[in-house]
Amino acid sequence: MVMIKKYCMYTELEEVLEQVHQDFPGVEVQVEDKLRFYEYHFPNIESGLKRCTIRFKKDTIRIPWGGRSQMVLPCFATRPGDKDYLKDMGLVVIDSIIVANVKDFPLWAAKMDGYKTLKEMRQDIGGIYNVKLEPEDILSYYDIGDYLPRKD
Repeated sequence: MVMIKKYCMYTELEEVLEQVHQDFPGVEVQVEDKLRFYEYHFPNIESGLKRCTIRFKKDTIRIPWGGRSQMVLPCFATRPGDKDYLKDMGLVVIDSIIVANVKDFPLWAAKMDGYKTLKEMRQDIGGIYNVKLEPEDILSYYDIGDYLPRKD
């Protein structure tokens, strides 16, 4: 059975979680209240070229949630290999998310995040998270509606 589900973030968290638990019974859900991106992504986020992000955590569905602002989350720049670097970059608006098993992940979604093929996406995400993605692993795709840079 194909497992790919889309969730609108313009609703209450409890409703989203209830639907996720119905669609993916027994899978842990992690609610994220901030997003981290490698620093080199921010020029593309700001210009609108990067309009999504794909997230992974083993045996877990990741859901973005900005509290009372629902789909508005603070975002931070990080650097590969530097766990201490965290720079406040502003806010991102997440319009919707797609949750799918790796084996069912749509090519169009991978292409939206800059990948030419699903194989390239699996290898890159596996490298970022230091895992070998399995067909039944679950990915979360966040659709970035807007980026509001920090004003210093």
